[in-house]
Amino acid sequence: MAASDGLYLDHSCRLYRADELADRQWAEGLEGAGLPGGGVLEDASRFFYFGEAASSPLLVDRDGSVWRVPDEGCIWFTGCRVEPVAGSVEEFFFEWIAGERFRDLAGLDAEGVETSHWYRVLGLAGRVG
Repeated sequence: MAASDGLYLDHSCRLYRADELADRQWAEGLEGAGLPGGGVLEDASRFFYFGEAASSPLLVDRDGSVWRVPDEGCIWFTGCRVEPVAGSVEEFFFEWIAGERFRDLAGLDAEGVETSHWYRVLGLAGRVG
């Protein structure tokens, strides 16, 4: 991420540039989000926003784990849930950005897979089938 200073992956999926990060921190938008196990997120300050997928936040928790707001057809800050997707940023990058799970992360349907330049790059690199 530091080498690329942000990464545009798809029209709805990207990692923020360093100069964007400060302006993208909006913890209040996630308060009240559903947590795994049925709880509710009361204090979202534990999360740092570092990108977006399917136009919803990608987050790093203070413990280093990566979370997302899954694409469920609603605007994320009007009521959503958050879910962990990786134990670390490194794991997230290799599995979700540079691997098979990118399709789910970006919300690509069959047509989206055919037209996504990033997915095509992953295919040429042998990262996706």
